[in-house]
Amino acid sequence: MKRSSVFLAVVIFFSLISWTACGGPREEAVIEPAPSPDTGPPRILVTNDDGYTSEGIAALAEALSEFADVLVIAPLVNESGASQSHRAYKRDSIQLHNVAIGDHLTGFAIDGSPSDCVFLGVRIFGGERPFDLVVSGINHGPNIGSTYNYSGTVGAAFEALLNDIPGIAVSQSKKRAEYTTAAEYAALVVQQLLAQPLEKGVMLSVNIPDGTITCVTEAPPGGRRYEMIFPPIGESDGDTIYTGERIMNETPDPGTDLWAFKNGCITLTPLQLDRAHNPSLKTLAGWVPSLE
Repeated sequence: MKRSSVFLAVVIFFSLISWTACGGPREEAVIEPAPSPDTGPPRILVTNDDGYTSEGIAALAEALSEFADVLVIAPLVNESGASQSHRAYKRDSIQLHNVAIGDHLTGFAIDGSPSDCVFLGVRIFGGERPFDLVVSGINHGPNIGSTYNYSGTVGAAFEALLNDIPGIAVSQSKKRAEYTTAAEYAALVVQQLLAQPLEKGVMLSVNIPDGTITCVTEAPPGGRRYEMIFPPIGESDGDTIYTGERIMNETPDPGTDLWAFKNGCITLTPLQLDRAHNPSLKTLAGWVPSLE
């Protein structure tokens, strides 16, 4: 795995060993995945929501190919904001297009959502040798705060969990011009996760900020990244026309992913598939007699 700088090595140490804010560099053994001798290298399904032509998925797939057997299945077009939606199951047939992924790899593209890519990939290509991991990204734009609820990148990682496969979503700031930093870091996180998996039903969302990386930290979602307002801007044939404007949250709560990202930190956010609030079941049980 290539290392872009000594500083990146510092980032790697603090994220994968201590999972805390960064500090001075130390020497540490490189964590390697532990594939079964019977199955060879780990098998990873790579997808995204920006489409198969994006620079981010090419950089990610190439970085993971250094140590893993990688299969790329991505949307034919940009599917940003698709969340965990499905469309492919509504059709009688779906075509897998053979496509180039960047300059060095090949893969498949489908007319479907990121979750469709995972759903179909597992069922078409995961029979004889199941996938060890699904990695989604690298998204052009961060998925921090409550944004993850709408993200197709994160949705694909959640789809992996539904298929009993660990999932990672990787996103970066739109202001970051290159994908090398995020791809190299993602590869290291993947190796760590393969060696030390999270609990079943939990995926990992990784977000890389723009500019100089100041630290790496675990962080919970920080609520809304921005608020939307829709002022009227005119009329057409008696109908009012509105435009959307974002008002960014400039004072996020310390300790959240919004705060850490704003302060130059790579954030590691665990998200769980089960959204049921079990304590409320007791309250609802009390409603039942009056509703029968």
